[in-house]
Amino acid sequence: AYADTLTQIAEQGPKAFYEGPIAADIVARSGQAPMPGTLSLEDLKAYKPNKLQPICRAYRERKMCGMGPPSSGGIGVMATLGILENFDMGATGPNDALGWHRFIEAQRLAYVDRDTYVADDRYVAVPIAGLLDATYLKSRAAMISDTSTMKTVDPGEPPGSVKRGRDATGNVFGTTHFVIVDQRGNVVSMTTTVESLFGSQRMVRGFFLNNQLTDFSFRNVDAKGEPIANAPAGGKKPRSSMAPTIVFDKDGHFELAVGSP
Repeated sequence: AYADTLTQIAEQGPKAFYEGPIAADIVARSGQAPMPGTLSLEDLKAYKPNKLQPICRAYRERKMCGMGPPSSGGIGVMATLGILENFDMGATGPNDALGWHRFIEAQRLAYVDRDTYVADDRYVAVPIAGLLDATYLKSRAAMISDTSTMKTVDPGEPPGSVKRGRDATGNVFGTTHFVIVDQRGNVVSMTTTVESLFGSQRMVRGFFLNNQLTDFSFRNVDAKGEPIANAPAGGKKPRSSMAPTIVFDKDGHFELAVGSP
């Protein structure tokens, strides 16, 4: 059934998926009990994928490119590396606990910022430049001690940011990643997700329907009444943690593509 679905898309293009029998089956399955949804044929037909510009930043001698909002992946990876750029990571190899300690603490600092500030930038102002500002990341790096771990990690105040509430988005697992490099030099670093395990647990024509709404915050405001950036809204896309990344060497040539489920 899945092979037949892919064959129809290959032969007829996206229209085969967003209109016609496949779309009708998706709508019918999503509308079944229990907890029937309200997805319509008009919703699917009106959907238009957007081609977005990647976020690219230098890390030492390399250039890295990743996804921007509504994904937080590119920002999270580059903020982590921007913090680590303030340490001599070459002096601590893969078997050195200090290097791993710095790496984990940098991730914690970057992640709490992405949790606080990153969402669909058509609805929320995301301070991308501020989150990746070298001076700001240096100040975050100064919070890392080589002799202790941070008991709590609070969001910072990157340049250009406005106050946001503490996020209430859950953690779920249902993601995969692959990389393809062909003989012509084309590169794909692709992360896909059905969100939680087996998505919405509803199958149509050989594929699972996703459960992407769980990527929204489960609250609109935090305990202090501050608005949460990743709160749900009509037409808004939920924030993703996907971080497919393409790396170029100092001469601008493709070096590697990475990502993670």
